[in-house]
Amino acid sequence: MSTIVKQPVYPQNGTTNAATVNSDFSAIATATADINEQNVRQEGIDFRNIGFNPNIQYMDVQDNETQVDFFTDATTYSAWTYEAYSNAVGGGTKEWALNHNSSPPVTSTSAGSGTKLQLNGAAGITPQPGDIIKINWSFVVWETNSETTPIQDQCSDVPRASSSQGGGIYGTGSGIGEVCWLVYPKVNVTSSALVDADFETLSASGLRATSLATLDPKNVTPGIANAQPVNGATQVGWDHVTVVPHIFIAANNTQSSAAIAYYTGDGNSFRSDGFLNNPNMMSGSVTIEVDADFSGTLYGIELFLSGLWRMKATSLGYGNSTIASLFLEDETCDPTNDLYGYEGRLTIERAHIMLTHYTKEGA
Repeated sequence: MSTIVKQPVYPQNGTTNAATVNSDFSAIATATADINEQNVRQEGIDFRNIGFNPNIQYMDVQDNETQVDFFTDATTYSAWTYEAYSNAVGGGTKEWALNHNSSPPVTSTSAGSGTKLQLNGAAGITPQPGDIIKINWSFVVWETNSETTPIQDQCSDVPRASSSQGGGIYGTGSGIGEVCWLVYPKVNVTSSALVDADFETLSASGLRATSLATLDPKNVTPGIANAQPVNGATQVGWDHVTVVPHIFIAANNTQSSAAIAYYTGDGNSFRSDGFLNNPNMMSGSVTIEVDADFSGTLYGIELFLSGLWRMKATSLGYGNSTIASLFLEDETCDPTNDLYGYEGRLTIERAHIMLTHYTKEGA
């Protein structure tokens, strides 16, 4: 790539000598072979355009480095298990940070552990209005399980479908309940200490326009009366959410021994009234444009989990139109006492999260 000065021999056909030849080879040997600012501009191109993507301002990834062999019972690492919100389970917890690490059963809330990614050390990054922030994540659902024994108690005779759990032994509903967990990223624009409580949604943090509100399970009131629409004009953003299905099937509204498809990594948790799935890798991604009013510092990102959620049909109040909605479960599962809620636990194994900060400006 570099230019050198040679001592011409041909076509003059003069007398050659060792000094001339050695001088030429020395010039060649010492010329830079790198594609760098010493030579590329002689080729009529800009060094920045053949290096890294000039639009990427920052990129980093956090992995919990957790991996265990198949046939490992989830109870071996109880700290990897996150419980549902209900009156009986989890003490009313609506949201968990996925903070388990590679030293079971230890968990940590410090930066660089679990899925808590600290950006640019304590300094953080300062995305400008109009910049693009992309967050990718993945995790392995190692096991889902009933909090109640036997398992059909979780798949209670009939899931409630109206404003209450209904009355009588079968209550109200179709006998089919759509149940899921939610996994999603949150960001911290408060402090490099990265305290779990300081993490906010993309819109609440100011990174995303408030007109594009992002669902925040932590601030959702549980219960069927507070169902959150997932389509329609009044919805909040669900584009940052990974749904972990928790599948219930009943033959009819009097079926007491329902079937549930659940994940397990121990390889031998088959039950007479359940179906077995292997551990399942799930992923998600969200890309946003930094809001015009944002002028802060982004210190970190982290994955959170909220569950169990249940589907409900919500009337729009005119005609026969309805929209799908989800509500955070608040009832216990106790069909004997006419309580038709869901309870459950979700065990996560591997998990990782990555952030890429782009600018729209060219080189």
